[in-house]
Amino acid sequence: MRKNEEQKKRRPLQERLGEKLPTTLADISHYAYFYKENAVVSKVLKCCRIIGRFGTMQILTLYYMLRAGEVTTREKLLLAGALGYFILPMDLIPDFVLPVVGFTDDLAVTTIVLKILSHRITPAIREKARLRAARIFED
Repeated sequence: MRKNEEQKKRRPLQERLGEKLPTTLADISHYAYFYKENAVVSKVLKCCRIIGRFGTMQILTLYYMLRAGEVTTREKLLLAGALGYFILPMDLIPDFVLPVVGFTDDLAVTTIVLKILSHRITPAIREKARLRAARIFED
């Protein structure tokens, strides 16, 4: 057994983290209950200055991926869960306590889901998110 434990420790960090992802992702999908399409757009418009262009584009990318419909049911749950987590003001770090710090966990969840589903991000989705962010930030 000792040798097996040593081999596990030597594996790349990403591989070791992958063993824990299903639990984390299942937790994220529970937030799908809070997802409402109009609430995402409304919260992005309210919070765009706080989360910045990059954060806004991440949220919009998730939003357009979910609307595109070219994802599996499991992936839809992840997308809706991440967006639901963003909408919900009471999460790990409440958004209203310290607004800048409060969105740190929201953007971390967004980044994780985008990384996992990066193979599903089409150029059209990227462009829609970019154009919408440009309109929001009035470029």
